[in-house]
Amino acid sequence: MALALSLAPPPVAAGISGTTSFFLPPAAATARTGGGRSVGWRLLVEELQCIWKVRDEAGGQELVARINAALDGAGHPPAALLFEAPNQVRAELSTPSAGGLTVNDYIVAARIDQVKTVDLIPKKRAWA
Repeated sequence: MALALSLAPPPVAAGISGTTSFFLPPAAATARTGGGRSVGWRLLVEELQCIWKVRDEAGGQELVARINAALDGAGHPPAALLFEAPNQVRAELSTPSAGGLTVNDYIVAARIDQVKTVDLIPKKRAWA
């Protein structure tokens, strides 16, 4: 009995609009991405979205500044970063010129994941 292996991605279901395949080449599988998805990021219709809870407004502004500094010189349009009161920051990634998501969006998401956020998130309290 012979076993045939195919390296082609599985076929996309016919008749479903907006269905895309999220296979990345091995070179694009950077830190903290697996199977074409970045850890902590939600895949929406044509964008990636991540939300961080921060201690206060100053922490939110600091997180936005750190993310912008990490993306400086990335060769990608800046992410849509929004501070939402009272205590969360939302980032949205997409490439409008390509009509949605590209491999670069996943690479930028992995870069943003490397930004230090431990000192900006609220401390969890444990009661004995």
